[in-house]
Amino acid sequence: MPAALNSLPGGQFYSFLWFFLLFIAAFTSSVALIQPLIAFFEDELRWNHTKAVAVSMITVIVGAHFAIFLPKFIDELDFWAGSFMLILFGLVEIILFIWVFGPDNFHREINKGAQIRLPKWVAYLAGTVSLGFLAVITFMWITQNIKDPSFLTQGSVGQWVARYTILLLVLWLGFYAVVSTPKEDV
Repeated sequence: MPAALNSLPGGQFYSFLWFFLLFIAAFTSSVALIQPLIAFFEDELRWNHTKAVAVSMITVIVGAHFAIFLPKFIDELDFWAGSFMLILFGLVEIILFIWVFGPDNFHREINKGAQIRLPKWVAYLAGTVSLGFLAVITFMWITQNIKDPSFLTQGSVGQWVARYTILLLVLWLGFYAVVSTPKEDV
């Protein structure tokens, strides 16, 4: 893009404008990514907006320093949170919402308040085909990596910090879910 902009009359100005607007777009996207964390703190933990924003910003600043100063931190975080856990939690959700909650209850709940209703076969499709795909993917990953589990015992400091960060986050969310569940629902 810089080469194309520089060939225009006033190309340096347009290059500056292009990258400045790109920076603004990235910044506003970053703010939008933080909003669900702030909303979680406000809605679930009943924090005021100032405290929720402060804790969110501290989290972002600490995370940015991990990403800058710990090599392979982001790669490890991306693997566990963005690849493995995505499939694992999808598998758990399908088992809970379709097989434990029941396909009829799932279908009723997913269509509650919907303007376009899903047919009943979608619940069965999600409970069989999606479950099968995710189970096969998980099984294949485990069988391929059980032969050489060294990736679980070796790694840089950044990788271990990422693993412990995810572990602590999952433990904290699990603890919070248990503590915040009303006693009559148990």
